[in-house]
Amino acid sequence: MDNQQASNERWYYSQGEAVNGPFSLSELLQKAEEGILNSETLVVPEGSEDWRPFSAIAPADTNSQEAKEAPSQHAEPPPVPHESAGTMPNDNVDKPAPKKLRDKLFESPVEASAKPAPNNKDALKGCGALVLLIVVAAILWHHWRFLLTMGGFLGVWYGFASSGLQAKRSKVYSVGGGFVLGLLTMMLLRSCVGTDGIDFSNPPAAIEKLAKESLGSAEGFEYIKVEKTGPNQDGYFVNISYRSPGDFIGGEKGSFQRIKRDMNDTYKTILAHPELAVVHLKINAQLELKDKFGNTAWVDVYRTRLEEAATGKLNRQNLNLVDFEEIWDVVFIHPIFWPFDEKQSR
Repeated sequence: MDNQQASNERWYYSQGEAVNGPFSLSELLQKAEEGILNSETLVVPEGSEDWRPFSAIAPADTNSQEAKEAPSQHAEPPPVPHESAGTMPNDNVDKPAPKKLRDKLFESPVEASAKPAPNNKDALKGCGALVLLIVVAAILWHHWRFLLTMGGFLGVWYGFASSGLQAKRSKVYSVGGGFVLGLLTMMLLRSCVGTDGIDFSNPPAAIEKLAKESLGSAEGFEYIKVEKTGPNQDGYFVNISYRSPGDFIGGEKGSFQRIKRDMNDTYKTILAHPELAVVHLKINAQLELKDKFGNTAWVDVYRTRLEEAATGKLNRQNLNLVDFEEIWDVVFIHPIFWPFDEKQSR
């Protein structure tokens, strides 16, 4: 075949087990200058099975100036790819089939090691930005539940983002390390903003926040009053009035039990912090009741209190063992609860 005819053809060339092309003769000559092809590289014109060495179609000066050797070729050339109706002329290299998720997760170490190492700097920068976001949000909101949630997400995200290994065991180790990092970050931030995310340097605000967290299911609060008391004004008298949602399923008895349970938890939550110096505590619960005319209103139904004589005897380290119903004083109980109150029945 003369050079004129060869230049009008489009050619495939073999490289190992791969067949690349089609290319024009000028493109093949360029690859020869780059050292990709040599005189022994097998080529075949498009639409033919007649493989021949590249020297058979290349100009003579190209063969004499050739200095580099291409990778060794197979003795038997691979089959020539034929273009299908959906194949574009510029698709020069056969694309492998996409891997399934299962193959990616359980890829062999040999295949994983052949991949370039990931750039972890970007992942670490993103990790630092996320930590900064958590710090700012924690300082603004003082909410430890937010820290706990974001710390867990940070652990999962960091584990996947920083893992450059494809082996399943390596991913598990990396995610586990990320969880530990997230937990440590959460503990550090909690220590910066105060226990449970509450600033105890301001006792009235801390007491109000503790009460609202303990009575989180309340329909609202009529008032939360925190006043100084004692000869030296070094203690606090706390008076809380809240609106209980009651118990729709349990009726009046279930509502009464819920109110006592909520009050017990609130006494325990506030008195668990001796640094707040709460010496008197009174809690009033309201329910939305309907009269015989069909009118509804929020009415006081149960009011209890703890005086200094009782709070002074409490072991603040073992409040989980204390049943406050046994030591609080009942100031008021609505008649609807009389049938369910043991003290009234006696």
